[in-house]
Amino acid sequence: MTLLTRHAALPEEDPPASRPTRLNSWKEIAAYFDRDVRTVQLWEKNEALPVHRLGHIARSTVYAYPHELEHWLANRHGAFAPPAPAAAPQPVPSQLSATHPRGRNLLRWTAAAALVSIAVAGLLMWKLPHRRHPAAEISVVLADFVNTTGEPANDNALNIALLTKLQQTPFLVFMPPSKVQLALRYMGRPATERLNLAVAQEVCLREGGQVVLQGSIAGSAPAYTITLRALRCADAKLLAIHSSTADSGRSVLRAVDQAAEALRPALGESAASIRTYSVSVSDATTGSLDALLAYSRGDAVWSAQGEDAALPYFQRAVQIDPNFALAYERLGTIFGNRGDSQHSQEAVRKAWDLRDRVTERERFYVNSHLYGFVTGEIEKEMRVYIEWGKVYPHDTPWMIDLSIDYGYMGQFDKAIELQRRLIQENPGISYSYGDLAGFYLAEARPDEARAALDEAAQNHVQDPNTQLADYDLAFYRNDLDALDRIVAAAHGAGVEDLLLTEQAMTQDSLGRIASGRAFALRAAGVAAAAHESEIQANWLTAEAVRQAEMGDPRQARSLLAAAMALPAMRTGRNALLWSAQAYTLLGESGRAQTLIDILNRDYPLDTLIQSYWLPILRARIAFGKARYDEALRLTGQSNPYDLGIFSPGQCMDLSLLRGQILLAKGQAPAAAQQFRAVLAHRGLVLNCPTAVLARVGLARAFTVTGQVADSRSAYQDLFALWKNADADLPLLREAQSEYRSLAH
Repeated sequence: MTLLTRHAALPEEDPPASRPTRLNSWKEIAAYFDRDVRTVQLWEKNEALPVHRLGHIARSTVYAYPHELEHWLANRHGAFAPPAPAAAPQPVPSQLSATHPRGRNLLRWTAAAALVSIAVAGLLMWKLPHRRHPAAEISVVLADFVNTTGEPANDNALNIALLTKLQQTPFLVFMPPSKVQLALRYMGRPATERLNLAVAQEVCLREGGQVVLQGSIAGSAPAYTITLRALRCADAKLLAIHSSTADSGRSVLRAVDQAAEALRPALGESAASIRTYSVSVSDATTGSLDALLAYSRGDAVWSAQGEDAALPYFQRAVQIDPNFALAYERLGTIFGNRGDSQHSQEAVRKAWDLRDRVTERERFYVNSHLYGFVTGEIEKEMRVYIEWGKVYPHDTPWMIDLSIDYGYMGQFDKAIELQRRLIQENPGISYSYGDLAGFYLAEARPDEARAALDEAAQNHVQDPNTQLADYDLAFYRNDLDALDRIVAAAHGAGVEDLLLTEQAMTQDSLGRIASGRAFALRAAGVAAAAHESEIQANWLTAEAVRQAEMGDPRQARSLLAAAMALPAMRTGRNALLWSAQAYTLLGESGRAQTLIDILNRDYPLDTLIQSYWLPILRARIAFGKARYDEALRLTGQSNPYDLGIFSPGQCMDLSLLRGQILLAKGQAPAAAQQFRAVLAHRGLVLNCPTAVLARVGLARAFTVTGQVADSRSAYQDLFALWKNADADLPLLREAQSEYRSLAH
């Protein structure tokens, strides 16, 4: 039941008995709206403001009835504007460029932020009467729901419902949690403090917002009243208020929906926009308050403790309501970020099947993740993000994931531009700092990388990306002690197995393959303890590739055997790819071909598999059989992904392989060019084995061309890197033998 829509003044300050029954001059009418006389006169002329005249001539005495003004205002488009426009965001420099760290898959946009993170809007202007859509957006700070029912389910869950309803319109731009939390810190308050009305208004003023929105629920079973209030940030003046009633707990969400729907025109959103973005709360989320409560708790836990801690709450949400599309989408994101492709794809497909139960905004999210986590069609995914950005230009998810896709393709200038824009609009968002540092580092710009990580520390934000980028920067600066400290500090944390794997790569690249194998087994053990067999298989097969590259086939086969015994090997995309690579390096082309056929069958649309990995695997098989022309043809002339970053383990593998093939064909100068290309991107390949193998290849290429001094220098650089390598390292013994032969 709809009770009230009201503008202009708080009811407590303006009770019905004291309201004027008639406004008797332009001055009184203007004061009623808190506008100047000229403005309300223009409203009468251009927008049919209901003003009456005595004598029926233009200069006669005017008067108006408040109830008529209220009705006009409720049905008018463009009724809200602040006293002064907010400053527009500064343009983001587009001339910057970067490359990225090598074979690590950057974390995709995560669910907690995806739900509520949109950057602050720019200008808010008056709209002309003929405009169909808002001329600008309103920047909103959402205060916490006031719950006087004594029922905990009516706290955060109702804020989630309200956000889902109102975030579907591009007209309302909610201040993201990261920015709110940063403002709270600057205010000397805990980042977890509840946003009552006074605190929310202070945040709004500090961060240049325009409106504070707060909901409340009162009553007791079976009757409840939902009230929404919008107050101007500058002076706490009430702009709109609307109430709806619920006759049972099950209809509370419907009451939230009704109140939110009524509030939108009161804030100035056009009828056309409201019609376009009007999915109900129940259709966009769930009709179950219990499911929404589990979802909201998962959202809060994710922000405070990370995705691993949040996972059970989203699982609980879909248990309560198997048709909860958004909860499935969050599950798909978490599983995908953790490397669990099987469960990620299952959850994302389920969300896709339920895509009619989401808002237009969330539909962009569902569609893009189908391409990103299931089919692997990068270009289609990017098109969704670009369209998403046109409708919701300040949304954070599309910017983060589009920057990652640009990173896949080596378009680092575009990736950096998006990351800088994200940080500019969301200085407290954790995801972008590590990404940005990685892009800078790949460009051999360690000072800028350090500055990005320092800024993250100043803003008290940290996530796996910042920790991994910190590790990479320490490696780049050859600070091995710092590497040990970073890994030790991650013990028991959600990022532990990732950093143990990084340490395994580092040890392998330094020629300490026994130590590298030990770290990889520890990483696999952490995954096993968490019952993540697919991730366990990832770490085992990745180490098998490195052991094979360093010339220890026995250990490589042992690791492969351990991985193949895991049930997840049948469905794990990355583990299948790493296993296929290992078998090509071991010369077991039959087993490699079997896995290639599985990958080709199961991922027919996956851009990276079809355009990058399968050509490499097929070329390695041909190379192993001395079919050099075929192998070279399969590697192609160039590939945009060879300078990109993605999983699994992309380390300029194509350039290295092409150099090895050319060297085998006797084309040493061309081979040397490929090896130099790998070494020129030190910040991209970092601790990948390709950096070491390129040194070996370059030394051998110089030997073939008779450049003995250059060859000796290249070998000496390798030996300096491997000064503490395992004495029985097969590749080291080969290199030492080749070096000694140069003296003869």
